[in-house]
Amino acid sequence: MNFEAGKCYHIYNRSFEKTPIFLNQKNYNFFIKKLGSLNSCCSILEYCLMPNHFHLLIYTVDINEKPLITTSELELLPRKIGTVLSSYTQAFNKQNKRTGSLFQPKTKSKELTKKDYSLICFHYIHQNPFKAKLVSRLEDWEFSSFNEYNLNRNGICDRKQAVQILDLPHDKELFYKQSYTIIQSEEIFKYE
Repeated sequence: MNFEAGKCYHIYNRSFEKTPIFLNQKNYNFFIKKLGSLNSCCSILEYCLMPNHFHLLIYTVDINEKPLITTSELELLPRKIGTVLSSYTQAFNKQNKRTGSLFQPKTKSKELTKKDYSLICFHYIHQNPFKAKLVSRLEDWEFSSFNEYNLNRNGICDRKQAVQILDLPHDKELFYKQSYTIIQSEEIFKYE
């Protein structure tokens, strides 16, 4: 994974053979806490954890926008993502008395070059549990950042940055409606 400053990236990975990687609420919460550590070198715009995979939308802050972020921290981002996955795997393996890898070897990272494509990806990520029929409403899935936006809950996402970059509606009702009405092609985001 290579990252450039001032860009949006969709990051995702899944388990081997699509086996569950989150078995209970503590697993999900532990992983979300680990993801929060990435905020030191990027802005987390969104996340969604599914039973056997995860999605993350980040913005690699331009050094001119946030002087606390340096080029070397941006270069460390792939390693930090690897550390999140590795430390989660170690904890999961210890908890479940297992050994070996949990995630597929290569975490995918796609640069989102167009603003409208980024917005579609944003809604696609939040729609994952709904489309998988895990919930009947987006706000019922507690392991995504949807309610950070929908209910203004505190969490790990940089909502101010997301609103600015993705041109998200400030109005809660408009945001909610947009979350359900933006339709994307399954082929665009088909998991590889």
